[in-house]
Amino acid sequence: MMPSSTSHVTSVNMDQQSDIDASSWKQKILRTLVAAGILLLLSYLPFERWEFFTYDLRFNFKPTSPTSGHIQTIAFNRETIKKWSRRPQAKDFDQLLKKVTAANPKAIVFLLKPQDIEGSQADLESLAKTISSIDGLHIP
Repeated sequence: MMPSSTSHVTSVNMDQQSDIDASSWKQKILRTLVAAGILLLLSYLPFERWEFFTYDLRFNFKPTSPTSGHIQTIAFNRETIKKWSRRPQAKDFDQLLKKVTAANPKAIVFLLKPQDIEGSQADLESLAKTISSIDGLHIP
C-alpha cells in the first residue's frame, strides 16, 4: 500500500508542476504581447516636438566650452561690402593672406574659390603667387 500512495503523491506533484509551467508560459506570452502593444502605440505617437524641445534645452543649459584662441575666423560678409562700398577683390585677399601668413599659422582654410575672385590681371597673378607660396593653405 505504501508504494501506491507514494506514486499518487508524485502524480499530483507533476500535475501541479505542469499547471505552474503553463501559467508561467501564459504570463510570458501576455507580457510579450503587452510590451509589443506599448511599443506599437509609442511608435505612432509624435515625439519629434518633445525631442526638439529637449534638444534645445540641452544646448541652452549646457555650459559653454572654453575657447583656446588658436582658431581665428575672418569673414567677408555684407557688412564688409557695405563698409568698403564694394566686394573684396584680389588685392584685398592678397594683402590679407600675406598678413595672416606673417603670424605663422599652422594652417589656413580659404573658403572662396580662387576663380570667383575679381580683380585686375596683375592683382590676380600676385594673389596666385601668394597662394602658391603658402604652406598649409587649404582650399576646399
